[in-house]
This record gives sequence, C-alpha cells and structure tokens, in this order.
Amino acid sequence: MTKEDIFRYFKGEATEDEKDRLNAWIEESADNRKIYREAGIEYELLVMHGTSEQDHKRPYRNVIRTVASVAAAVVFFLAGSWLSEYSLDRSLDTQPVEVSVPAGQRMTLTLADGTLVELNAGAKMKYPALFKGKTRKVQLEGEAMFHVTHDGKHPFIVNTFAADVTVLGTRFNVNADPQAKEFAATLIEGKVQVSTHDADRQTVTLKPDQRVSIREGRLYTEDIRVSDSTLWTEGIIDISNISFDRLIKKIEKAYGVTVVIERDEMPPFECTTGKIRISDGIDHAMNMLSQLSDFEYERDIASGIIYIR
Repeated sequence: MTKEDIFRYFKGEATEDEKDRLNAWIEESADNRKIYREAGIEYELLVMHGTSEQDHKRPYRNVIRTVASVAAAVVFFLAGSWLSEYSLDRSLDTQPVEVSVPAGQRMTLTLADGTLVELNAGAKMKYPALFKGKTRKVQLEGEAMFHVTHDGKHPFIVNTFAADVTVLGTRFNVNADPQAKEFAATLIEGKVQVSTHDADRQTVTLKPDQRVSIREGRLYTEDIRVSDSTLWTEGIIDISNISFDRLIKKIEKAYGVTVVIERDEMPPFECTTGKIRISDGIDHAMNMLSQLSDFEYERDIASGIIYIR
C-alpha cells in the first residue's frame, strides 16, 4: 500500500474496492497501522499549507469528504501522537475525544487501534484517545459505519441510548437516534452481539446481511440487502419504503437545511424503490420528491429554510 493510495482515501477518491483493500492492509499488522497514521499526519499538514489546483476542481462531494478528512486527521493526530515525533502532554491519553459532524457533511476518522469510522451527517461520537483496559468502548449518537480492527482480547463496544453492539473485528452500521427513539444495527461481515439496556437485557447475535432494530420494546431481526443500509457512505439517500417525516429528517441532515411543513397533514408519500444522490443538489431532491408526492415547496436561500405547502 503506497502513500498515494492512502492519500486517495483521505481525499474521498478511493473506490469501494480500494477502501476494502486499505482496510484489510491496516488490519494485517501494527506496522501498517503506524504507516497509516503517519500518512494521515503528513496529509493533514499538507492540507494546512494549501491544496493543489486539481484539488480545487474536485466535485463538491469530494471537497466535503476532504474537509471531513482534514478534521479526521486532526483527531487521530492527537490520538496517535504517541507514534509520532511530536511530544504532546501525556494527559491526552486519558482524555476523551468528542466529534460532532455538522449537517450537510460526513466525516471519516481512525481510532487509536486502527479502527476506521465513517460518521454520517449529524452524528456525534465520544471515545478515548487511547484504548486502555479490557474493552474498546465508544459512545455513538446518530449513524456510523465501523471497520473494526480485530483484537480477540479486547472486544469493541459501541454504546448507544438503546443498546450496546459488541464485536471483535468486523464491519457494521449503527443508527441510533435518541430523539426519534430509533435504533438499528446492520452487519456487513463478521459477527456482532447486540444487547439492550432494559431490565430484560435482550441479546441477539447477528449474521452477515442481517439487521436488528427495536420495535415496541423488543429486538427484531431480519434479513436485508446490506447495500441499502450503507448507501449514505456513497453520498446517497435511500427513500425506499420510508415515511415522509423520516425522509424530511434525512433531507435536513444531508443538506444542512430546515424544512417547515405549512399544511395540516404530512403529504402522502409512497416509494417502493428510490434513491437521491446528494451531490445533485437540494433543488433536484425537492423537485423529485414533489413529483412523487403531492406538495409544492419554496426555498429561502438566505435562511436555509424550505417551506412545504
């Protein structure tokens, strides 16, 4: 794996196959993880000193990914400082790191153990700069994709408002929205265990291509097409079989806008299969939705508010 390959990932230019190869390479050895972190530090410094003309010509979604990568580089620069020539206060080792992704953006970061995390718009995550103890635990609010570095002696735990997801080394997606009281975990490869926080302490073990959600207080497992659950990592909004109010929440997070419903009832909306590419713009998305449903809209560009009538 060359430095240029790693830089392509930070720039958001890597294909899905290249991402998979990079993830496998990182998991191969501690030396590879060290090279990855040091490349991230170098990339962050290069961006701080200016980007090339070619970088400025990248599409909007790649610019967003670059901004997110810069933020990620700053984060793991602190988390991985013990591997670099920089001498930072050792107190950083025990202080938690908190990241919050603004609406309209996504972020990719690397944890101290080499685990890759892709955070969707509006997501928040809290984790230690260095993992110590018997487990590797992070706290998540919102949606994230995890590519966990294998460590059989130190399980990786994602703590959410509703349940914990415990793994050894795997790829999975978690969506935890405490405001909407919605939780779902989807397994891409490997094996994960999901345990609720209620008195019953319900527990299920997922197999690849399965999703678990909470319905009426119970864990519900189903077989799904995993690719639909991870479309957001490609900058795509899945609008299949979704209620209008949930769809509007996705639009608000993806584009960083506020949608105001100026009518007595939610517009009717039924779509068995549908997708919206975020890079096509908010007007394209709203025009498409207005054709699928029964509403008119007006967008106030200055305030970022969209009125649905």
